[in-house]
Amino acid sequence: MYNNGGEGSALALLGCKSSALLGVRSVSILMPQSTPASTLPPTDPVTEPIPLTSTADVDAMLRASYDGPVYVFKHSNSCPVSAVGYHEFGKLSKDSVAPLYIITVQTDRDVSDYLAAAVGVRHETPQAILIRDGAATDTWTHWSVRAKKLRQAIQAPA
Repeated sequence: MYNNGGEGSALALLGCKSSALLGVRSVSILMPQSTPASTLPPTDPVTEPIPLTSTADVDAMLRASYDGPVYVFKHSNSCPVSAVGYHEFGKLSKDSVAPLYIITVQTDRDVSDYLAAAVGVRHETPQAILIRDGAATDTWTHWSVRAKKLRQAIQAPA
């Protein structure tokens, strides 16, 4: 039996208010084409996830982790579990707990693989990684990506 998207369902967590999406295997959220990129607000490096699209970006993020902890979220834009993880990771932006970085594996798999090798963490999606002093100190994958867990980990002593 399908869940009809009521409160507490996966569809509700994704912001879907209609059961018309039942049977859809993935949900993509696109910006309207009428919104030019120049009108988008600038990225705040503490609250908005910074895209990692090159190995140089990963190296810069790793250097930044020596100034304080950082979070990286690797996600698939075609996976419903990843969409839930993305929503949970996004809750951290309200706290400004640490700089947030993001890798979209469909477009930047080589960057994801480079990060995995650099910090010694096997690639998975969705995956959140807490990095301190250039090393992964905590990781969460799939349904374990929860804002509460990520907040607790950053408050724990290194």
